[in-house]
Amino acid sequence: MGTRGTSFMIRLITAMLLLLSIQIISASNEVPDFGANPGELKMFLYLPDKMEKETPLVVLLHGCLQEAQTFSKESGWLDYAKKYNFALLIPGQQKANNGANCFNWFLEDDIKRESGETASLFNMMTHLLKNYSIDKKKVFISGFSAGASMTGVMLANYPKLFSAGAIVAGVPFGCASSTIRGLTCMAGLVRKSAKKWASFIREISSNQKSFPRISIWSGSKDRIVNSSNSDQILKQWLNLHFSFADSQMIEKLTEEELFEKRSYTRKNDVVVEYYKIKNYPHGQPIFTGKDDKNCGAESRFVIEAGICAAYHQAKFFKLF
Repeated sequence: MGTRGTSFMIRLITAMLLLLSIQIISASNEVPDFGANPGELKMFLYLPDKMEKETPLVVLLHGCLQEAQTFSKESGWLDYAKKYNFALLIPGQQKANNGANCFNWFLEDDIKRESGETASLFNMMTHLLKNYSIDKKKVFISGFSAGASMTGVMLANYPKLFSAGAIVAGVPFGCASSTIRGLTCMAGLVRKSAKKWASFIREISSNQKSFPRISIWSGSKDRIVNSSNSDQILKQWLNLHFSFADSQMIEKLTEEELFEKRSYTRKNDVVVEYYKIKNYPHGQPIFTGKDDKNCGAESRFVIEAGICAAYHQAKFFKLF
């Protein structure tokens, strides 16, 4: 093969690799019309090649300075959706709404039921439940950082929608309704009783008798969202789950080299769990080691932890 032929083959292979990389990152498709969109969010959707009659759904919310589709791949969630045959709803923020690409979990008009971004997320889910074979009893939500705090907003406003949720480096619901207040919350300067934290959710879900199971994650060295916020989230959800006289709580502490885990069980079912990763900064925990519990690819705020949050959350959601 001559020089020109070799050059052409190199260009062809390079183009094919580029196309493949784009397909890997863009394995989910944008849904341009899902109904009313007052929060002006984008909707991306991954569906399994073989949709079962009742397919589980995971809603995945990215953090600040992240893009929805890229985060779904880097966090490991997209690979698990393919492996375990569940649908992945991947909402995306737009910089026109927030310059840092954060969900506006701290703005009053975006966190009320049927308002702003909260309404947009709800309408995405309503669209899916109406038009696809989604199992309504197997709907889950997980988020990181701003996405984690917005996860708390969705669980608080629409608890009947979700079987379980996961919050990674988030802030308790009810902590903020303005930008300044949001920064104060992130710094870990807001402390309340468990009963008070839980009241913020009970007030908007007064007829709710049971609440979604929840997995809470934080890093002990998080300098962006102080890990004390996760302690406050734990108090909030323990009160929601165990405030009734007939709610007997069994607490278990697991101490590992990399993390500490607390599990809270009722009737042989873990309803609240809390991972605190030792010496870990602000990031979505991934594990790039070689075993069946690995996931993800490192990037800004997607950081090696020796433990994969997506794996353990998917297991907590009972997706496998």
